[in-house]
Amino acid sequence: MKIILASSSPRRVELLQNIFPAFNCFPPEVKEVQNESIPVETLVINNAHLKLNDVWQKLSFKEMLVIAADTIVLTRKGKILGKPRGYEEAFSFLKLLSGDFHYVITGISFATQTLKQCTRKSFAENSTVYFSKLSSSQIDQYLQQFNPLDKAGAYGIQELPPKWIEKVEGSISNVIGLPLETLHRELLVQRDALNVPLNLL
Repeated sequence: MKIILASSSPRRVELLQNIFPAFNCFPPEVKEVQNESIPVETLVINNAHLKLNDVWQKLSFKEMLVIAADTIVLTRKGKILGKPRGYEEAFSFLKLLSGDFHYVITGISFATQTLKQCTRKSFAENSTVYFSKLSSSQIDQYLQQFNPLDKAGAYGIQELPPKWIEKVEGSISNVIGLPLETLHRELLVQRDALNVPLNLL
C-alpha cells in the first residue's frame, strides 16, 4: 500500500515519520478557505477535504492511504489567523497573540483504498497556547530569523524562544501541524486494512 501525505510542509513530513517509516508527499494545488462565519472545526476539516480530494484524483494506486491536514490559529476574540501575506501582516499577527492565549485547530482528512473497499475519516484537534508579553524588537528578531509566511499565525512553536511560551494545553504536535496522538489512534483502528507497519508512539 502506498502512503501519501498531501502536503509539502517539512514540519508535517517530520511529524508523520513518527508513525510511518516511509511515505511519499504530493502537495495539493488548492486555495485554502478562510471564512469566519463557518465554525473553525468545520472550516479546517473542509480545507483538509479539499486537499485530500485534489491529491486523490491525481493518483491511480490500487491500494493507498492519503492523509491531508489544515491548520489555523484562532485568537481569543475569534479572529482567524492563517498564513500571513507579508512581514507587516506577520508582525500584526504576533502582536495580537502577545500576552494572550489562542487556539490552534488542525483538521485531518484521510482516505484508504484497498482492493475490497474505500473508507474516509476526518476529525479536528484543538490546542490552546499561552504567549508571554512580547516586545516589538522580539517579534522583529524572530521574523528576521525565520520564515513566517508558510505558517498559520506567523509562527512555528518549535522555533520560538522558550520564554515566549507560558504553557500549552493539548497536543504540541497539533500546534506544529499534525496531531500525532489522535491520528495514530484513528489509524490503528484500520491497521488490518492498511496492511502497513505503524510505529509505536
